[in-house]
Amino acid sequence: DLINVAIEQLVLHRFELPAFSTLDSLVSHIRTQTHFTLYQQATKRLSPEESATLDALLERPSKVTRYPVTRLKALPASASLKHIRIWEKHLAWLEGILDPNPHLAGLTQTKIEQFATQGYQMEVGDLLDIQSPRHRRTLLLCLLQQMQVRSRDQLTMMYLKRINLMHVSGKKRLRKLREDYEMMTDEMVNTF
Repeated sequence: DLINVAIEQLVLHRFELPAFSTLDSLVSHIRTQTHFTLYQQATKRLSPEESATLDALLERPSKVTRYPVTRLKALPASASLKHIRIWEKHLAWLEGILDPNPHLAGLTQTKIEQFATQGYQMEVGDLLDIQSPRHRRTLLLCLLQQMQVRSRDQLTMMYLKRINLMHVSGKKRLRKLREDYEMMTDEMVNTF
């Protein structure tokens, strides 16, 4: 999109078009500067404790096999009562990490989703390889926010599925009771 806008402006002002690689390089430079500004904006209000909390997501505690950031990316199982309870605990853990929304207030939802997707696709080692702490923490904030939203949505879907199952089994039970009472009523009528 940025390249198209640049081409339109060059044509509009009757400039000779540069090579595509030149435009691509310029756009890449602008994107880097813009992202750097967004990283600063997202992390400027982080307290030292919140920064440490985000960094701790990339550290594996002793006697634990999974990194917290890997646990953050977990997906729910079926809508059984046991799994609903597990997912409620997972959501409580996610919400207990920190509230990313105040820090991401200046970012557009599209950018938050883009950064969250980028963070979701990266392994722990890839996240640790990011040199800029602001970049890494912004990705983690966006990932945390999106996983909190997704977990709430998934928990709601699990509740709905569970309620639907209860509704269906209740209908079956009611149908069975009606049939039993109809048979009993028929027998009573025949007896009289």
